[in-house]
Amino acid sequence: MTRWIFVLLFAACGGALAAQNQFTVTTIADSGPGSLRQAILDANITPNQVVNMIPVADEVRFQSGTTGIMTLLSPLPQVDEGIAIIGPGRTQLTISGANTFRIFRSGLAHYLGVSHMKLINGLAEDGGAIYSQGFTVLNDVEISNCHAIGASSGSGPGVDGRGGALYHAPVIAELWITNSLITGCTAEGGDGTTGNGGSAMGGALYITNGTARISLSSILTCAATGGDTTTSGVGGLASGGGIHATSLLDLDDVVLENCTCNGGATTTGAAEGGRAYGGGIRAQGAVDALRLSITSCSTNGGTPGTGGAGGESGGGGLHADSAGSVTVELRLTVIQSCSANSTGFGFGGGIVAYWVLNLIESHIDQCASPDSAGGIHNEGSDNVQILRSTISNCTGPGLWAIGTPSVVVINSTFSGNNGGAIGAGGIQGNAVLQLSFCTITNNSSATVGGVARGAGTLTVIGCIIAGNTGPGSSADLDSGNSMTIQFSVVGIQDPDALAVNGTSGNQVGSVATPLNPGLAATLAANGGPTPTHALQMGSPAINMGGSTGVPTTDQRNAPRDQGIADAGSYEFGATPPNTGGNAGGEGDSRCSTSDGGGFNWLLLLGLLALSGVAIRLRRA
Repeated sequence: MTRWIFVLLFAACGGALAAQNQFTVTTIADSGPGSLRQAILDANITPNQVVNMIPVADEVRFQSGTTGIMTLLSPLPQVDEGIAIIGPGRTQLTISGANTFRIFRSGLAHYLGVSHMKLINGLAEDGGAIYSQGFTVLNDVEISNCHAIGASSGSGPGVDGRGGALYHAPVIAELWITNSLITGCTAEGGDGTTGNGGSAMGGALYITNGTARISLSSILTCAATGGDTTTSGVGGLASGGGIHATSLLDLDDVVLENCTCNGGATTTGAAEGGRAYGGGIRAQGAVDALRLSITSCSTNGGTPGTGGAGGESGGGGLHADSAGSVTVELRLTVIQSCSANSTGFGFGGGIVAYWVLNLIESHIDQCASPDSAGGIHNEGSDNVQILRSTISNCTGPGLWAIGTPSVVVINSTFSGNNGGAIGAGGIQGNAVLQLSFCTITNNSSATVGGVARGAGTLTVIGCIIAGNTGPGSSADLDSGNSMTIQFSVVGIQDPDALAVNGTSGNQVGSVATPLNPGLAATLAANGGPTPTHALQMGSPAINMGGSTGVPTTDQRNAPRDQGIADAGSYEFGATPPNTGGNAGGEGDSRCSTSDGGGFNWLLLLGLLALSGVAIRLRRA
């Protein structure tokens, strides 16, 4: 956060900070004088101070030396005034819900701030640790082993479980989480008997209404598991193993790892197993992410009844869908080793996107699905842009676009993807597809190794499509007898012979004599935030990209200033800037826990929000 913002904060809110009501916690006992319970009760009946028309949240602060484990014997009082609760440090204070109670709950439109503490063993149907109905800020908080478990039914559908760690459902208020860790939390739908299994949404976070701004935080080993059903109905939905959100997600340096979505099982006749969407994140609103990492997350469709279909499973890393058009923008993002698994239909091992998707300087790697794209499955009525990104080593096509009005891929690399028998290894285009200055190599499939057009249109400008493996003349490219291609390097001519050597600036090989593109054999860190295949001396792609639609830089952000542009995503001889580092985030691991002493930044953030000041936290 830049220094000038802090200057403005002090000017706007300094007086308000000095005017707050203060309450001190002096014991870790569950109740009585000096307890947290009593401090909340006292704060609730003390009106917040108002300074310059800004309501100032009360401060509940743990006295120095008040440390240890506080085990609740009953739920804490609901927060019904603006309150900031400040602990001595998350390694020094733990509050336990005793696997019986939720820990914090805020009333409608009331501010709740929590910092410098650890919350464990919370339990409720919605929000295992925290139920938020107003503006909520978490800073330097660990939430562990908390659960949202829907009740099972003896004669009907199971009840939903939402938000293993936190349930945020205000009218419009925001949720801010920074420098925090959520681990081992679950949402579980209740089992149904004569009805469907209950849904499980948000193994860590369930967010509806109000923007969620999350930075420098990690969500690890969380899960959403739909309820089972035995007599009639289908298995319960699982949505968002880490996060389920229906409103804007603003993510900056966030890590999700080992999160899963598991659809509920059914033993009812030919009934379908529970569906599972978004192993890491299920987004039903817009997403704006910078340095997001989603690794080893998965969706698993539920087991069906005899003769039924396994539950549909999509978006092992991220599943983005909405009732209306929204934008998902991912910058400097890594989605790795994610999968969408089902005996029914599994699609989009890395990403499923139904609306606008902008993937910028990002890397999708080693993701898998059995029935569609291993990397990105796009299906919808909005546009897709993939810029300076790499999709690699996926099981299933790297990209599968269906019915999309415009898919534009520029300065990007598709390498090592295996489409199996379901589609092209690199890109399966059933849409309006434009490829510019891309490198598509080392991909394989039983149908088409590199790029295939099944429907829509295909335009190729300044690309390398070579060194892929597929049957005969479909090794690199199959245009479906409709394509515009120019200034490109193609290893083996397409079956319809639309890519012609020496025509429109193209260089094209044949089945008998494939054209060697002169690329380094493996992806490598050649500069820039994503890996690339470097051009080698003597490559036919050097100075052969033409002058039409040439980007000013290559995939690495190196200037294309070496004469005529090279074909492909790498400019030979150009030097990338030494800035930015690799894509992906570090999350909570780059932050250190601290004690609760000193200036009340938690309250300051709350005051800013109440004053209508919006801040996006960015690391330097």
